[in-house]
Amino acid sequence: MNLKASLVAVMTAMMLGTACAQEQSLVEQLSAKQKSHHVEARTLTFEVGKGVPSDFLKRLVQTYPSTKFKSVKTTPVAGVYEIQAGKNVVYMASDAQHAFLGHLVNLPKRKDYTEPLLRDLRAQKVDLSVLPMDKAIKVVKGNGERTLYVFTDPDCPFCHRLEQSLDKISNVTIHYFMYPLAQLHPNAPAKANKIYCAKDPASAIKTVILKRGDLPSGEVKPKCEAPLKEIAKVAQALGVNGTPTLIFEDGVLQSGFMPAQMLEKYLEMAHKKKMAEVKDGKSKG
Repeated sequence: MNLKASLVAVMTAMMLGTACAQEQSLVEQLSAKQKSHHVEARTLTFEVGKGVPSDFLKRLVQTYPSTKFKSVKTTPVAGVYEIQAGKNVVYMASDAQHAFLGHLVNLPKRKDYTEPLLRDLRAQKVDLSVLPMDKAIKVVKGNGERTLYVFTDPDCPFCHRLEQSLDKISNVTIHYFMYPLAQLHPNAPAKANKIYCAKDPASAIKTVILKRGDLPSGEVKPKCEAPLKEIAKVAQALGVNGTPTLIFEDGVLQSGFMPAQMLEKYLEMAHKKKMAEVKDGKSKG
């Protein structure tokens, strides 16, 4: 691999994350020049935002004829344009030669323009209607305006860390699905059953997963069996193969632990998006 290719690979990994093996990163696509400099004009098949100059679009398409763009839009920075292709975002100068890698941020306002774009571009989305809500444990914090769905394992260390994050979050309704991974944590199914069958399941989650304690037999309902097999069947159908797995109210699935600050940001983004969809649906109705 030559120096240029090495720099592209390193910068892509650092700034844009890891993409699917079958998809080139946008930087690699933009770096791959055609042998011929004579490029015929092609019909634009991507979204063009308001205010994007036609001469910039012409330079962009002619310079990178093999790149499949998704959209080209203006940014708050004059002469810098947001380019989306595949699951990546790059900011391009008006000369269509110089690109900025990473996040575009308004520092005084602490506003990240790039993160919501990457979240939507790279998100795995699920149909919330397939979730077995009758088998969930519901926990309401504050007014519960926002919603989160969590597949969790009582013995999973990252589920414990997630509970530490959730303990700092207010204004959310959490629907827990007990999904013990017995091959990793042999005692987890029994603990999951205790939590589900507890007289106060919400309190049991705090005791067992957050505090890593145990439930006295007197706090568990007798002759009760948690629907672990049914939940596991749904989880596997959704592609949930680890814990914790979070599903936000806009249907975006995120695997793994999140620190409280990031979780708060994702909850708010998902809620605003969901409310916008509801509002848009009402206006169309």
